[in-house]
Amino acid sequence: MNLPLVELRGTSLQLGRVLALRQVSLALAEGEIVTVVGESGCGKSTLGRTVLGLLKPNAGQVLYQGQDVFAPGFRMSDSLRLSVQVVHQDSYASLNPVLSVGQQLAAPLRRHRLVPAARVKSRVEEILNEVGLTPASFFAAKVPFQLSGGQRQRVSLARAALLRPRLIVADEPVSGVDATLRLAILDLMRRLNQEGIAFLYITHDLATARYLGRGGRMVVMYLGQVIEMGPVEELLDRPLHPYLQALLAALPALDPRQARHARPLPLRSLDLPNPASPPGGCSFHPRCPYARPLCAQQEPGLAGVEGHAVACHFALDLKLD
Repeated sequence: MNLPLVELRGTSLQLGRVLALRQVSLALAEGEIVTVVGESGCGKSTLGRTVLGLLKPNAGQVLYQGQDVFAPGFRMSDSLRLSVQVVHQDSYASLNPVLSVGQQLAAPLRRHRLVPAARVKSRVEEILNEVGLTPASFFAAKVPFQLSGGQRQRVSLARAALLRPRLIVADEPVSGVDATLRLAILDLMRRLNQEGIAFLYITHDLATARYLGRGGRMVVMYLGQVIEMGPVEELLDRPLHPYLQALLAALPALDPRQARHARPLPLRSLDLPNPASPPGGCSFHPRCPYARPLCAQQEPGLAGVEGHAVACHFALDLKLD
């Protein structure tokens, strides 16, 4: 049996007074795309940083190929560090403002001796060509402020892919990119995935989650918890949790005929509860239009329902569609 590439087991993380992750369990296989969606403050980015090994959980485990990276005495090897890379939301802040693109891409090649010294320049130009920044010599000489947001994000992807990782954590990589360029960035990520790189794609944009994640899995988070999980198309076409239904109902319909027949899902409250003092029982019950007394009294666990894993007492009874 093949071990997952990365696995979180019952992971909880306290940040100040806020329990940012609550009993999160998730496994990513080699070459898989997993999208993580939810409102701002739901714990998506915290989950990404935990997968990267940047945040140590207060409880649970973070495993890479079966090894607990926070176990006493464990020392992360260079090969393990290189196997997991990140693409940040703010491409400008993630790049050195005074070094050229070529210098920034050459640095990790030299540091980790991934290619002979004589091959560094040609390898930099190869990766720039692969991410669509041509002519490569022209872009290699540029510094970040001379590039557009989409070009900088391509540089970030090039830098991540250059190290031959097995997993890239992409945290809102297209939220700051013009709409016309988003598909190009997402297509580039799909191509890297086809070459064997797994992706943990963090976003609040359900449209890009569907586009990039097709054929993969989706994780829906709310107040630090996973409340629904399953195949992307299944979740978006047949959402079982009222929270995901509310997210989908908030999307504007492009077709006027669909807009006329769309059924709004009125929430009892538009405001998120205080994450430092979350409600008892189901954390969504103060906003849920279907809430019953049990929801305030007992927290639902993730349970298999029609091919999904969903944390809702009444997902089947309500026949949500």
